[in-house]
Amino acid sequence: MIAILLATYNSEKYIVEQIDSILSQGYKDWILFAHDDGSTDNTVSIIDKYVSLFPEKIKFSKNKLIGLGAYKSFLSLLEEVDSDYYMFCDHDDVWLSFKLDISMKRMWEMESLYPLKPIVVHSDMKVVDQNLNVISNSFWSYSKYLPNHVCFEELVCCNCVNGCTMLFNRAAKNVSKGNEKYCLMHDTYISQSVASSGGIITAIVEPTVLYRQHLENVIGAANRNKLFFLKRGFIQPLDSIKVNYKVWKRVKKMHNLSFFRFLYFKLKIIILRYFKR
Repeated sequence: MIAILLATYNSEKYIVEQIDSILSQGYKDWILFAHDDGSTDNTVSIIDKYVSLFPEKIKFSKNKLIGLGAYKSFLSLLEEVDSDYYMFCDHDDVWLSFKLDISMKRMWEMESLYPLKPIVVHSDMKVVDQNLNVISNSFWSYSKYLPNHVCFEELVCCNCVNGCTMLFNRAAKNVSKGNEKYCLMHDTYISQSVASSGGIITAIVEPTVLYRQHLENVIGAANRNKLFFLKRGFIQPLDSIKVNYKVWKRVKKMHNLSFFRFLYFKLKIIILRYFKR
């Protein structure tokens, strides 16, 4: 059973397409758990309608806390729901119909090779505009991500494991407990925790999600190139130093990460992303 965790906030414009794409999945052993963060539009009534139509497949969280933000909304769902496997679901994307099939197939392959290990499966995405017109066929290429560089230090410097593509097992959830304060988003919370515990993170090259870009994105897809790096690194060097120091201060206790080791991996990732591709 997969628990699909859906966090919503003023999502009426896109939520129907997302839920419909989940209902259209070939793999059917899942339940969708939704938490709304205090929407002022019709989001709640839309979800209620789906719950009435599919009561065995879609559940509305009884947790009445609102104003949590995306990270804590996902964490509240993760804490509330017990399942064999978990997926995070953004309210404004569209899942391709084979997403669950190929994600579970890879998960079973990894679990047969690494029994009892915490495991995360993730994939590439297609970057699309608000009307689902394709901007790029590869989010990884578009934003210069490195999907196979997933040791803890590399993930701290550049997290390539996007939350809306992730499938992770119960062991991954368990090893993440206690690390909430070191992370700012749900995807880094799971990926960095799994990496720091010696778990497995494996990438599916094929896109499984239409990653919608619009004005209300919490975190979007930036078209990162050498000019982007030069601006961040040389035009705004003090800001860059401050940001990276804060990152290191936040995560150093997760995996005994020294500042010099952090700087080494930061430089390595910058070179790989912007100068060796």
